[in-house]
Amino acid sequence: MASKQAPRAWFQKLRIALLDYGFQSSSVDTSLFIFHTASDILIYLYTWMISWSLVVVPRWFLTSSPTSALSLHFGILDLYHIFWVFKLTNLASSCILLSINILLNLLKRTQMETSKPAPTPARLGRTLSQSDGVSLSDPSEYRHTVGALQYVTLTRPDIAFAVNKACQFMAKPFDVHWMAVKRILRYLKGTIHLGLHFQPAASMELQGYSDANWASCLDDRRSTSGYCVFLGSNLISWSSSKQRLVSKSSVESEYRGLVSLTTELVWIQSLLQELCLPTSPPILWCDNQSAAHLAANPVFHSRSKHIELDLHFIREKVLRQELQICYVPSGDQLADIFTKHLPITQFCNLRSKLTVTYSPLSLRGMITKQILP
Repeated sequence: MASKQAPRAWFQKLRIALLDYGFQSSSVDTSLFIFHTASDILIYLYTWMISWSLVVVPRWFLTSSPTSALSLHFGILDLYHIFWVFKLTNLASSCILLSINILLNLLKRTQMETSKPAPTPARLGRTLSQSDGVSLSDPSEYRHTVGALQYVTLTRPDIAFAVNKACQFMAKPFDVHWMAVKRILRYLKGTIHLGLHFQPAASMELQGYSDANWASCLDDRRSTSGYCVFLGSNLISWSSSKQRLVSKSSVESEYRGLVSLTTELVWIQSLLQELCLPTSPPILWCDNQSAAHLAANPVFHSRSKHIELDLHFIREKVLRQELQICYVPSGDQLADIFTKHLPITQFCNLRSKLTVTYSPLSLRGMITKQILP
């Protein structure tokens, strides 16, 4: 059994080696290392594991001098067959991130290969609770499946809300919760060729959408926050999570959601500056005008005096013109998909606006041949 100090000791050893071979340590994220070449910026990503790390680099970099030098001290394994990036039409024009291999293995393991596809990840009008159904005799299958689905959300933001909801019952899942997970799998089966689309953008404008569903949890009446962040036309960050505290009003829940988005935007801005990609002050889109006014107007309100003082840092950002808060109609609120179950038409519309699209028909046969045993 590894000791508690093993992850840190492993990281320190790896960090020293990376710095010796020309990598630079990020001040924004200690697990991020950057290697500069004449034409590209290569990023090294470290995950906190006991005895191994995950590196994401172009394949040609595996045969470069830094990698060859590192291989003398560490074992290096190519996992390209697990993580795919498919280029579209022109190799320089765009790409789609897909999780087909993980999905096929997951469907096979849960015996959902022949199940009927579902149009959405969850049934409209169905709210899960801790008091519904019968407790599962063996919750290990539920936990394993939901854990795998969390990896799928890295390329499928359209299932983020449904998966986050399923995660809330990991401690004691019931049969209705397992049925909800199967619904997610049925949806993924019918949309297995969907992926996250990236393409060159004309601008590097940073903007985010924030939304909240007030008192949506039936068990503790806490609200659900959701946001998504775009760099130009590309989706680069998103979140769906239950808030830590109970909000006394919908305005408060929306305000807490804005603060969460602001925190993410500040971090992304710092990261982009470190990568020599400066951006203009980001724009926050919110469909609650009262919450937007509360963030932009530093006036004492009797109904908001209980809100933690540290949350008001968003006001400082607005006053310093480091970010801008704008109103967006609820019908155009992209973060709506991260806070609640939606009708099919609205769900598909928002999904497409999140740049989740199908891979080209010409690639489908090739993908299947590559991943089937």
